[in-house]
Amino acid sequence: MNYEEELKKITVNLCKINALYVELAKISNMTYSEMIVCYGLCRLEKPTQKLISKNWALPKQTVNKTVKDLEKLGYVEFSFGDNKKEKIINLNEEGKKVILPKMEKIFNFEIDLIKNMNEDEFLDYSHIVAKYADAFEQSIKKLENSGGGRKRR
Repeated sequence: MNYEEELKKITVNLCKINALYVELAKISNMTYSEMIVCYGLCRLEKPTQKLISKNWALPKQTVNKTVKDLEKLGYVEFSFGDNKKEKIINLNEEGKKVILPKMEKIFNFEIDLIKNMNEDEFLDYSHIVAKYADAFEQSIKKLENSGGGRKRR
């Protein structure tokens, strides 16, 4: 097997998928960061800026600005969970009216996409992508710890 060629294909496809999510956001009349933050608001049990940033690999500043923008539009409200430092972000009634229909279309779009695979293919894909992401993250940490470059924030 030519690993370099296969890695190139993986990188190209990961970038392509990301670019297609940017396009999906535009089609949904959202920015990419709005779509991803709203994805987190809809998918996490107790969404916080920190969790959204971590799970969807958005910079903390981007998540913060997007949440502030959603607050200015009157779409979110805040509460405190167990940790009084972090605010849980929830869509309020207005946010549910405006954001949920957009997100439901996106979620249905994704479900329709996976119908192109059988269940075993989809589960294999999900597990392999997770394994690759975990291995990539561990390798980055090793590289950082060996003095191989700038540390992540």
